[in-house]
Amino acid sequence: MPTSKSDNYIEIPEEARRVKAVFHTRPSDQHISDIKQWIRDGNPAFLNPYHTHTKPPANSSLVYRGEFDLLEKDVKAGRLAPCPCCSPNHGKYGRKGKIAWFPDEHVIRLLGPDCYKAIDREGHEQAIEEFRKEERREHEVRYLLGNEEKLRLTLKALMDGLELAKALDEFGAVLRKKIYDTMNLDLWPHINKGQLHLNQKRNEFIGWSSETTEVDVIVDYAKIGGYRLLNPETKALAALFNQPLDAFQFLDGVADWNSFVTGKTDEERHQLASLFSNARKAGTNALDRVADAKKLVSHETLATLRAWGRHPDCPYPFCLDFDETKVSVGRSVFPVVSIKIPEILSAYDSVPTMHLPGIKEA
Repeated sequence: MPTSKSDNYIEIPEEARRVKAVFHTRPSDQHISDIKQWIRDGNPAFLNPYHTHTKPPANSSLVYRGEFDLLEKDVKAGRLAPCPCCSPNHGKYGRKGKIAWFPDEHVIRLLGPDCYKAIDREGHEQAIEEFRKEERREHEVRYLLGNEEKLRLTLKALMDGLELAKALDEFGAVLRKKIYDTMNLDLWPHINKGQLHLNQKRNEFIGWSSETTEVDVIVDYAKIGGYRLLNPETKALAALFNQPLDAFQFLDGVADWNSFVTGKTDEERHQLASLFSNARKAGTNALDRVADAKKLVSHETLATLRAWGRHPDCPYPFCLDFDETKVSVGRSVFPVVSIKIPEILSAYDSVPTMHLPGIKEA
């Protein structure tokens, strides 16, 4: 059934059609912000005081200065904005509307996402390409300048994390040597997933009869953190910091960060922002690995291992004891060898963390 004119026709007032040829130069960021705020406040796009609701001439030069979405409630209700390019009196779009500046006419028009393409495909695509480049440039400058403090704190966190990693590497190497070589304890197969088990026996009924039989069962005992530090083939934690530190360490030599960033070309800034964003992922992984390894020397983990090793149902009985300064291990009731816990591991209650956002989240 056809819809009546009153259902979808939008009456455009003459003021909206009036040519507002006041933008002789590129509209400022404040102009763009004003337009976006107008839309966020729920006002109709075609009534914006900067907007000229007339069809652009063919082959007009244009510059896209921003994008906007109508309120979600309006989009869902079908209250869409008309586009002066192709649908001047009927709702056409609700998302990704374009704020377009037409320098030849000195006007701003609010258009549908790709509506100008029907008038000038090449002009639209060129304007989109330039707009995306400008978006990326502005985003990267904001990311780099707005996160200077977090960038420098990230460098400190990585340097502190590296010192902890070195201490854990040294401690782990000695501990593994004492356990696997000196004491000849084949402990790794029993802890290699971080889950400790007990071997127990249980009576089970045979079929539907009243008779029972004793069966061997494996039951979970406890989970432990930091168990990877006991892997005989574990790799050095300190090596995980090479790549992120290479990316961040030059910050120490940059006193005027603002001038450093703004003095770069667009491509250099892009490479720098990408470098930090990628190094952030590697740095986060390195610090997470250190935090996990450090759990091995926590009171909770060592106490759990001690109790498990002495449990009568432990699949591989051994003796472990510890205090604030050392860990001792052995085969019998009394530990035989001791390993000193590096002081730095006790000095840090927790491993430093990075609070630098990724460039996509910034």
